Amino acid sequence: MKETETSLPTIDFVKKKQKEMHDALNYKFTDSEINLMVREKQRFKKQPTNFAFEKSELIKQKVGLFF
Repeated sequence: MKETETSLPTIDFVKKKQKEMHDALNYKFTDSEINLMVREKQRFKKQPTNFAFEKSELIKQKVGLFF
């Protein structure tokens, strides 16, 4: 730490970061959060979507044939 002229982290700081990491690793996503992530991923997807396939899947869901 001498070379960068920064101080070492305090014990409280380390414990706080440790708790944050533990909480992040054990976080349970809700359905709405997952749906939002999927929508955002599709929104920024670079490959074009196969619209014919998507349409047929939506029609199957609407009719109730999607398993």
